[in-house]
Amino acid sequence: MIVPFSTQIKSKKLNVQILRRTSFDEEYQADWKNFQLCIFNLIQNAVKYNTYKGDILIIMGVDEKYTQEGTKYILGIDIIDTGIGIDIER
Repeated sequence: MIVPFSTQIKSKKLNVQILRRTSFDEEYQADWKNFQLCIFNLIQNAVKYNTYKGDILIIMGVDEKYTQEGTKYILGIDIIDTGIGIDIER
């Protein structure tokens, strides 16, 4: 998930933590390809717009039950960082 950004993470000396969470308040259904693209973009922005020696926390929930296709359910994901954020005026 963060491998494509490893060079940037090292050069900015970012502290990245990935944690597993067993439950989320809400569940959603999503197209896997679009979901992956969305998560990729969120992580890319967290790296790109973060401060030097900043923090990125990725919390992901995966259900232990498998779908009929043999894949796991993603319960939710939180990406928290110390970047500059989006201007409220937007």
